Amino acid sequence: DDLPSNDPNYLAHIKRIQNMSIFRQIKTSDFAFTMFFVATHMLQCNYYVMAVDAFLISLGDDDAQYATIFSWALPCGIFFVPFIERTVTYLGVVNTLHTTNVLGLIFAVILLVPNLSFQAINFFIFTCFRAY
Repeated sequence: DDLPSNDPNYLAHIKRIQNMSIFRQIKTSDFAFTMFFVATHMLQCNYYVMAVDAFLISLGDDDAQYATIFSWALPCGIFFVPFIERTVTYLGVVNTLHTTNVLGLIFAVILLVPNLSFQAINFFIFTCFRAY
């Protein structure tokens, strides 16, 4: 298997970090990269949640039907947890972050399509992206 979880160098790196105190872990580049990633990811997600109603109205959702669909889709992120766990296990943390980037890219490209029905599909992509 070519999975990172089977790579001896990867396993040694993970073991080294796991054996560090929390204060030493905070000083690693792994931690800095992950914190930067999480901060930008959360900023993008929170901005979308804040702006989605105005965006949908601009596309013609005058009766808030699509906003309601979004409000029902958003909590469904819990269903993606098993997929996230499998991704981390088989791809490793860094490649899981790349997976999140790909989901974010797909989400952003679909946002450019000015079609309400297409945006309904994007709600579920966003829910997956946000869960990662």
